[in-house]
Amino acid sequence: MYNPSLYDEKVVLLAVAKGDEEAFTKIYHHYRNKIFTVAFKLIESEQAAEEIVQDVFLKVWLKRSYLKEVERFDSWLFIIARNMVYSFLRSGANNVKTLTPENVDPGFGDLSQANANRLDEKELRQVLEQAVCRLTPQQRLIYLLSKEEGLKQKDISEKMQIAPETVKKHLQYAMRSIRAYILSRTDISLTIFILWEFYNI
Repeated sequence: MYNPSLYDEKVVLLAVAKGDEEAFTKIYHHYRNKIFTVAFKLIESEQAAEEIVQDVFLKVWLKRSYLKEVERFDSWLFIIARNMVYSFLRSGANNVKTLTPENVDPGFGDLSQANANRLDEKELRQVLEQAVCRLTPQQRLIYLLSKEEGLKQKDISEKMQIAPETVKKHLQYAMRSIRAYILSRTDISLTIFILWEFYNI
């Protein structure tokens, strides 16, 4: 039986593959926030992002018998999440359309073979830095205080002596600007990959 006090991903995945719901819950809590954050940054809808999270893990559970064959679970999970986000953005639908292995866009290859080879980590960070540099001085400062120093919006408000709502709006504008810049320099698939790798931007 899986011990919830420990997190050895290979052990957990093997337990999930055997139908262990407790182990599945551990996987869910380990990756849930990352998937939600990436989806929300692109879709800007909490409801849609949450639907994507639920659909991703539903698919993981339905495909659990294959987990023992997965070498890099984070990459495998990324591909599932990416396809769902991409489908939502491409269709513009209000409901997320879950993709299956049979109807996944053939242009999407394995993460390690396709996207990772196009830009290395240094180049990915350069794209993000360029996007941040294009922000207005106030947006950039608020962004850096939030994402680099980890300050909450209330703390930024007090530090900069501006209204919390102003901080919130500037941070929203900053994230939209960053996302738009990344999309203008890369395709949607790679944008999702960048957010996945550096999802705390």
